Amino acid sequence: MDIDNFSDFQLGIIQTETEKAYFATIIRLTEDPVWIPKSVVERKTMKLKKWFIDQLQNELKTNKQTTLADYFSTK
Repeated sequence: MDIDNFSDFQLGIIQTETEKAYFATIIRLTEDPVWIPKSVVERKTMKLKKWFIDQLQNELKTNKQTTLADYFSTK
């Protein structure tokens, strides 16, 4: 694991889990659950990749979240 790729944000309460994603909160970032691809979550610590957090923070500012299909088609 390359620690430099992961943020200090961790997965919070998981509402739903699919084969490829979580519908969960992010501790200290979201109150409502958002779709989070499993590929951006470090399984041992549940920390999220920095690029995902940067993108999500931008989307929260503009009130436009990328769909789950968008993540799987580009990452």
